[in-house]
Amino acid sequence: MPEGGSAYVIGEPGLTYALYEKGFQMNDVDPDYVVLGEGPSYNYEKLCKAVSLVNKGAKLIATNLDTEGLNSNSEIIPACGAFAACVELVTKTKAFFCGKPSALIMRYAQRTLGLNRLETCIIGDRMDTDIVAGINSEIDPVLVLSGVTTMEDLHAFPYQTKRRGKILNFNDHQYTKKRSNKSTDKWRCRIRSCNSIIVLVRDASTVIHPPTDHSHVPDPIQAKVDEFKNTCKTRAREETTPISQIHEQELVKCSLKHNDISFLPSYSSIDSSFYREQLKNDPKSDLLESDSRVLVFDSKWGIEYLSEVDTWHMDGTFKTRPLLFAQLYIIHDYRNGYMIPTICTLTSDKSDDQAATTFNDYITDTYVDDDALFPSFIWNVHDLIITDQP
Repeated sequence: MPEGGSAYVIGEPGLTYALYEKGFQMNDVDPDYVVLGEGPSYNYEKLCKAVSLVNKGAKLIATNLDTEGLNSNSEIIPACGAFAACVELVTKTKAFFCGKPSALIMRYAQRTLGLNRLETCIIGDRMDTDIVAGINSEIDPVLVLSGVTTMEDLHAFPYQTKRRGKILNFNDHQYTKKRSNKSTDKWRCRIRSCNSIIVLVRDASTVIHPPTDHSHVPDPIQAKVDEFKNTCKTRAREETTPISQIHEQELVKCSLKHNDISFLPSYSSIDSSFYREQLKNDPKSDLLESDSRVLVFDSKWGIEYLSEVDTWHMDGTFKTRPLLFAQLYIIHDYRNGYMIPTICTLTSDKSDDQAATTFNDYITDTYVDDDALFPSFIWNVHDLIITDQP
């Protein structure tokens, strides 16, 4: 939607305000767009108005595909996808969904926050939109079971990324296995909103029932991208060849089969899962029960800074850390309203007592020549930690 157009909006005030901010004029006569959101303002008259304007040439935009949601009493209520479906069916016009599960809004959010996809996850309560949004934008999705999707619903969805489910490629469409019978397998389109079904014999050598009609155009590119990624991951898991070399070699192989390979992911965009696959080959080190692989980085300046303040702040992160370690743990100097990182620690596990152990070892190690480098109140904290007192 280019800025400065006009729109007829059905939805919450926040949606209208956002369009105003981008220079849109509200128009219920001959708008450029009909924009559907969510909220209690829907009624039959407004839906009829939306249908009329779309039939006159206005483009149909909807915020998300959710067909139902939950109210404050945990009761199922219609959502944007249901209202959009009504207008679509009457006008024979397909809406453009700018929100989830579209990758566009996810990438816009990442740019706004200044984050890349490895620093981001999407948390949602719907398998068919929230989780698909993460898959489409290659962001790690996290499902919570406090909303629409329940544990009993999970078996009905084809997303098998965590269990390495098989993907069937047929005529530039992708399918996931829905169910297996004695001699046949039924597959359904990988895109959740499409109900196309194909039935094959168990060894996939013969089509028993050809695929039913799809609700979307075929995507010949996605199958090639998935094949490329799977090949790279398999080699990373089974070989010791560097990831960069595997990527380069597979690109060369693909260039011999396809004239254009610009659609394949670049080395810089490869997910860290490739490296995790390769790390599975590394033999486990023999460790004693008392062993703990911890690296502490400090300096004379850092020790002096910590000894001068009354308050320390300690925090850890599991996201930004070398792959050989479980977390990065930092001790901050708090002064004048600012947190100043002074001591950095790389720990080998995520156990609850790892931070206490790090703190204990560091304090003890700085007791030099029977003279404590830190004031007594810090040692009082140390004593509370090692005696497991609050």
